[in-house]
Amino acid sequence: MMGKPFLSEGASYEAFLNLLKFLRDQDHEYESTQATLSSEEWEAIIKVARRQEVLPLLYHRLKQLKVAPPKIVEEELERAYLKNALFNSLFLIELERILEKLAENSIRVILLKGAYLLLKVYEDLGLRPMGDIDILVCREDLAAAHYILLGLGYQSRAINPIPVKRWAHYEYLNTDNGVLVEVHWSLLEEHQPVKIDTEILWRTSCRESLNGIPFYTLSPENNLLYLCIHAAKHIGSLSLRFLYDIHKLVEAQRDSLEWGIVESLARKWRISRPVALFIQLTSELFGVEPPLDCFNLLEQNGITSHYYSLVKTMLLSNPPYIDAVDPGLMEIFFTKGITRKLSLLWRALIPYKDEMSNLYRTPPSFVHTLPYYPVRWTRAVLCFLKTCSRILQELVKNPVELREQLKYMKAAAELYDWLLQAS
Repeated sequence: MMGKPFLSEGASYEAFLNLLKFLRDQDHEYESTQATLSSEEWEAIIKVARRQEVLPLLYHRLKQLKVAPPKIVEEELERAYLKNALFNSLFLIELERILEKLAENSIRVILLKGAYLLLKVYEDLGLRPMGDIDILVCREDLAAAHYILLGLGYQSRAINPIPVKRWAHYEYLNTDNGVLVEVHWSLLEEHQPVKIDTEILWRTSCRESLNGIPFYTLSPENNLLYLCIHAAKHIGSLSLRFLYDIHKLVEAQRDSLEWGIVESLARKWRISRPVALFIQLTSELFGVEPPLDCFNLLEQNGITSHYYSLVKTMLLSNPPYIDAVDPGLMEIFFTKGITRKLSLLWRALIPYKDEMSNLYRTPPSFVHTLPYYPVRWTRAVLCFLKTCSRILQELVKNPVELREQLKYMKAAAELYDWLLQAS
């Protein structure tokens, strides 16, 4: 049984179950559902689908199943699908332009997450929302890729495009069309306790093409591992979209996935917890038998019913948001262990000079970055005081909402720590 959501009024359990029936591949499950749904129940399903980031997918599934919701519901779903298809068309046009220029300069690119899934798994422009374009390049090609993107009209805060220890990517924004590109040199920041071997990612990558322009994809096994890690990193905003990505990848690559490699790499990279947990949860939600002995892996890595129920609760909950609470400060406050707290505080207050160079747009030498450390500390103190002031105000005006947000953020911090500890 799934745990009780923190905000039950924001995430109807019944609506969630009805949504799942439409998204699952077992077509018979929806038959007894569609005939009995009232207009209010359809509205509740739409509300949950919006929170779970699957409105376009729901539209597609209802069309497949020949289910006719109320007209106002169908119109909203169709708008979401068409809007998503329009935005994704723009993303793919930009992606082709970027890939072509990088290929001309002999820079290899691995497509990650949304771009890969859209092209090779979903194969329908309207189904899967994309917030940005994620690509992976070799560390030695990072600077060249940086200047190529600047030449294509993108802007970036980075002025010293070298790999830095506490980051894994740089962001580039095209202010003309709003497209955001993240150029990764690693899948995880170096300070994370779990490690992913980038050399293995490149060695096992698969060559593909987009309109004759070459690019690479992660192997099916590495793609699955990365999607699980990505879901863990975003545990505070976990939605069905993350889990449906995993489900669709497994479904699309079922014949080529080597589950022995998945388990072996999960152990080697010490990411067994997120891999086992999200494969098990995805299998449970979408009604398929998990291909791995997930519960055995979970038990070996210290999972309890507490963590499993907590993940389900996060999924069902409607994350509250009050401007008073600064996520960075709350992460430090709620994270368990004094060593972890001090590490987060140190990273926030004493970034490496290469990070300071890009944060404050100054040359990367110690002489140039040193004056900006007091600036950073002053801003941190002001942020802390401002947050405390806002929390006191919210305690008077919205004590229930504030308490719910703090409870949610505490659970997210606990899960994040547990999932991304070396397992």
